[in-house]
Amino acid sequence: MSYGTPLKNTHRAVVLELANADPDHSILYLDDDTAGATIFFREHGVSTKRLAPVNYSRDACTDITRITKVSAICGDMNEVVVSRHENGDRYSFVWLDLQCRTITRETLTASLGMAPYVGLTLSTRGVPSATVIKDALRIIRLSGGVCPEDPTRYRGKNGITNVVRFLIMAKSKPTSVAKSCTTLTLPQPRTKPLTKTVDLPSPPTPTADAFVGTVLYIPTSEWTNKKELATWSTDIKEKRGKLCFRVVGTHYHKKLALRAIMKNNRMNTTKEHWTLTPTMADKYRIV
Repeated sequence: MSYGTPLKNTHRAVVLELANADPDHSILYLDDDTAGATIFFREHGVSTKRLAPVNYSRDACTDITRITKVSAICGDMNEVVVSRHENGDRYSFVWLDLQCRTITRETLTASLGMAPYVGLTLSTRGVPSATVIKDALRIIRLSGGVCPEDPTRYRGKNGITNVVRFLIMAKSKPTSVAKSCTTLTLPQPRTKPLTKTVDLPSPPTPTADAFVGTVLYIPTSEWTNKKELATWSTDIKEKRGKLCFRVVGTHYHKKLALRAIMKNNRMNTTKEHWTLTPTMADKYRIV
């Protein structure tokens, strides 16, 4: 939940990047008596009023507040999430760092109803990881969520690969249709060909903020300097000749900031020095 390994801090950095896309709302997350997550967020500039750490133990909550001066919420994370959703609360990120084997549909639905991004951490200890992942993806789908990237397996604090992390976003709501397709009357075929071509409008390109968290697949052919490309792209994850990057933020809500996804499925520690516009990024969303 809150141990301070470099990999854990990488996960916290991802949470921070996505949460900062909505600086007007708080981060709801689990923390333990060492306050590791809260300390990380404070050290990286998040104000105390934007932090909402949760722990079931009153003693742990006291320790978190004593160490960081941030008021902790005492309660079961699942119950806290559901009650906050019922109250109409909003968050920039909900981090369900549960370290258990499954998640309830009620908890995940409530989380997606409060925040644009939800992080979920589950344990695969003692069970096949494929079983845990399959069950979690089923619940994510039933809860109206979608994973913009593949689940990431990593080592827990015991050094064994028995933890899996999910990044989840709410699916876009389908456009409402005035009539059911079963009630539509098809037009009769024309006896004469059309004399005028009608151009249907293209669907609008999503805004820059809508891309945050999305994985982009950029063909290596986009780089003209192949020698330079070979010097820095060897450790980047590749699919069908395309390099994998994730959008981690925006510049003034207009251009997209990216980080490379490495072959070990971890995020690169630094952002790329180049950016993309939403129009450019839109064509890279499909492998």
